[in-house]
Amino acid sequence: MAYAVVMAARKLRHYLQSFKIKVPTSFPLRDMFENREASGRIGKWAGQLATYTIDFILGSTIESQVLADFITDWTPAEPSQEQLIIEALWQLEYYKAYCQAGAGASAILIAPSDTQLKYAARLDFQGCMNNVAEYEGLLLGLHKARAWVARRLSIRSDSKLITGHVGKSYKALKPELSKYLVTVRGMEKHFLGFSIQSFPKKQNKLADKLAKVAAQKDQLQPDIFFKTLKHGSVNCTDELEKFISAITSEDWRAIIMAYLVE
Repeated sequence: MAYAVVMAARKLRHYLQSFKIKVPTSFPLRDMFENREASGRIGKWAGQLATYTIDFILGSTIESQVLADFITDWTPAEPSQEQLIIEALWQLEYYKAYCQAGAGASAILIAPSDTQLKYAARLDFQGCMNNVAEYEGLLLGLHKARAWVARRLSIRSDSKLITGHVGKSYKALKPELSKYLVTVRGMEKHFLGFSIQSFPKKQNKLADKLAKVAAQKDQLQPDIFFKTLKHGSVNCTDELEKFISAITSEDWRAIIMAYLVE
């Protein structure tokens, strides 16, 4: 308490020089500073305060309580020790198959618990070329990951072209691939973390097998979710806009109006 008075006198020196100061306290500071036999630190502080007119009075309970409440309310709390919640990482592997029997796509979604969710689709529509089938497999996996409310997604692809498109190192020059890329970009907003990396084709044997089975219309295992796409996920054809007139014949009200006029 004595040190607090000394520090206040140092910080508010101009006020103490101009006014008579009252210090309400319940501690015997008056006796401490006015003790002529005080030495050491107390004696040094008493010499510093001797140049000011300071009156130590008995502090009231109300004023002391207000000060204590003020310190309690405005003292910063310690930083929270709670750890930040990090969303679990999901993995996605996809593949395509393009042969004489048709085209197929597959996606394997791996949950944080290492559970594998297998999806396959037969691409039964015109214009399904090799790269289009690649994008269909990617979109198949992205839609399923969103349905499972996956927030962080790591994608593995053996296609350098698709990896370059999504990773923004290549530009999609063909119009149909550009539309697919825009659709994939639109899916990114549904994830907190979204990354894609390439890996060797030999490590993608399971996804490759699923895509080939879907393309050849072979029997799939019960644990594989299968569907047939009659239309592409992206409309790659430029259709002309059609305008339809709301009135295609003579206004039916004309006969009624003519009757009323007569």
